[in-house]
Amino acid sequence: MTYSLTRRDLLAAAGATTVGLSGCLGYLRGSAATTGHWPMCGFDAANTSYDSAASGPGSGAEVLWRAEFEAFASPAIADGRMYVGSSDRGMYALSAEDGTTEWHVPTTDVVTSDPAVVDDTVYVAESGDALYALSADDGTEEWRREFQVASSTPTVHDGVVYVGSWVGYVYAFDAASGDRLWRASAPAGKEVDNPPAVAGGRVFVDGKALYALDADDGTGVWQFTDAGKVTAGPTVADGTVVAAFEDHSVRAFDAATGREQWAFQADDMVRSSPAFADGKVIFGTNAHAVHALDRATGDVVWTYDTEWLVLSAPAVASGTVYVGDRGSTLHAIDLAEGEARWRLAVGDGPGDGLDKPVTVAGGRVYVASGHPMAVGRR
Repeated sequence: MTYSLTRRDLLAAAGATTVGLSGCLGYLRGSAATTGHWPMCGFDAANTSYDSAASGPGSGAEVLWRAEFEAFASPAIADGRMYVGSSDRGMYALSAEDGTTEWHVPTTDVVTSDPAVVDDTVYVAESGDALYALSADDGTEEWRREFQVASSTPTVHDGVVYVGSWVGYVYAFDAASGDRLWRASAPAGKEVDNPPAVAGGRVFVDGKALYALDADDGTGVWQFTDAGKVTAGPTVADGTVVAAFEDHSVRAFDAATGREQWAFQADDMVRSSPAFADGKVIFGTNAHAVHALDRATGDVVWTYDTEWLVLSAPAVASGTVYVGDRGSTLHAIDLAEGEARWRLAVGDGPGDGLDKPVTVAGGRVYVASGHPMAVGRR
């Protein structure tokens, strides 16, 4: 059995319509929760989902706080705040310490894009046709750019914001001014739904195939079309790009040339974007499992069984893999051996499943599938 939850599914469920933003504060210092950061989906522009300096909670973790509103997007953590979009048509900055609202920006559409927080600016795409740059301090709008049907989560790298669309375009905007630098069309014209991965002068994007674009001007460098559309990823590290495809495969490619390095055949669909950590590629599957593969060979290092399918991308910190499953259980898995360190039920069951990537910062795990929450030790 396969399960495929797309951004369009979420919009249909929420009854999304059109677009618009305006806004208005806070700052916390002092505790461990205010010192960590996870500034964008996948942690960095390469989408590695790995922070070697971060620490997450050990045994005895529990839900420390839970927000009242619902969210369909993964949170970003920076400067003592959780930044997250909501299904009630708004963008929130919450205290990472206790979950209190520090500012809220109303919108006229559902926000399913994961925010990126870079240089005191929050970049987020609404589920319609606009990309916003907001002050991280108080939510005021710095610039706004409208373009045809924004969809993917933005990635920010070296002063440029990269974002995809449902009609097959990839855009690059100047992060400071919002000026459009280039627009490229994915050759197969399929929506670009996942965050672009940026590394080595290339922008890697999903669609009906895996595409590598030149980061300077958006021209095509290479594409891989033999395994159908991309279902998870891309992720880049050390000259290797990894993505999952609709034929249930996870494949690695030379980032510069597109030459395939290895392929792993999963038992079911892979919708969990891979993480790179300590020579391993880690991802979940619809077959109720999390796999760790050797990054160089694609051989299985370990397999961890879950009771539910895994759509959430893993987050890796302090030798631990943190990942949610569809049954609302948060798993902490030993990175080296694949053994369970702890499991915690954090929702009400499958209807409140942990489908979006978790983030790790300041000794806590932050989750925003269903109600935004923080998990840690008191």
